[in-house]
Amino acid sequence: MNTPHPALQKALSERPVSERSDCAVVALALVTDVPYLVAHQALALSGRKPRSRTSPDVFETALGALGFEAVAMGRYRTFLRVERVLCTWPEPILVWGHNHVAALLDGRLLEDGEFSPLRRVLGVYRIRRIGAPGISPAGRTRRRVEAREVAA
Repeated sequence: MNTPHPALQKALSERPVSERSDCAVVALALVTDVPYLVAHQALALSGRKPRSRTSPDVFETALGALGFEAVAMGRYRTFLRVERVLCTWPEPILVWGHNHVAALLDGRLLEDGEFSPLRRVLGVYRIRRIGAPGISPAGRTRRRVEAREVAA
């Protein structure tokens, strides 16, 4: 049986009982490594209404307020495909789906509630601090090739 990720357990333990439709709050807390209540307040100040869905624009504003930015990655069809392809990616990844958002950390797709691996993906974003150097997919491939050449 899979054990829950410690970061997900922490975020869910801080969640008020009355909260619902807060997958964006949980995902924001996970990818930015801030407490649930800080993520909740950042989204509220950015325009999220209590106990309602969060739009991508509001989420992006909250990310910026916390000092992070979202960088779009390639296109993927399902949550399962994202988890399989990007399981070794070192930075936190945000997966925006139809009526849902989740975080990919340590090679695991973390989310609260029901998980449908075949849920349609609308966007995949790597999350990094504003101004921090990032890893490009091309650079990542180049380093793998160089590492193989050194090993040979």
